[in-house]
Amino acid sequence: MSSVEALLRWNCDGENISPAVFIPLAERSGLMPEIGAWVLNRALIDLSHWQFKPGLAMSINVSVAQLLDDSFFKVLDNALSTTKISPERLYLEITESVFAIDKDLVTKRVSELVARDVKISIDDFGTGYSSLNRLQSMPFNFIKIDRSFIQNSSEESDTIIRATLLMAKEFGCKTIAEGIETEQQRQHLSQLGTDYLQGFYFARPMNANDLISWYNENY
Repeated sequence: MSSVEALLRWNCDGENISPAVFIPLAERSGLMPEIGAWVLNRALIDLSHWQFKPGLAMSINVSVAQLLDDSFFKVLDNALSTTKISPERLYLEITESVFAIDKDLVTKRVSELVARDVKISIDDFGTGYSSLNRLQSMPFNFIKIDRSFIQNSSEESDTIIRATLLMAKEFGCKTIAEGIETEQQRQHLSQLGTDYLQGFYFARPMNANDLISWYNENY
């Protein structure tokens, strides 16, 4: 295990509300910068307390609204300073939708993150927003192959995955295949040459206490 990912869940009166429901609502309400700041702080505090192997990274999703908010870098710097987490252990996942926003502004923000030694992942890659021109101008460390290409096992999907792997190599970054649920998928993506694998096959989402127990049992 090289990293863990912070996932936001909402339990309301015993009912688990899907992020697909409350995240768009939070974005429309203008609450994502505030929610994102809480997630960032909480995740790094947890990481600083865990007695896991040295260098284990924390991956956190960052919304477009959060990335472009004026307070974002202050929140980030304070979280890193308070928890004393090395920036190299923080992976920020930025969805492909950022490519639909002002190119120069987004590139500037991402460059500021890279200058802090924070690692950048392009999430949901291949779902329609990216272009070679924008990828070429934006620094990043990882490309996450969207789960739709993993779940839809076909020659067409494999062609896209191989093209993504080749593109990542040319850009000097690593690849992550998300949505691995079976041993067959694990073997197949490994054989194709994907650098990292993620999905229910390895572990399902769990709270912090369960994660500690799971880690102690498996590592």
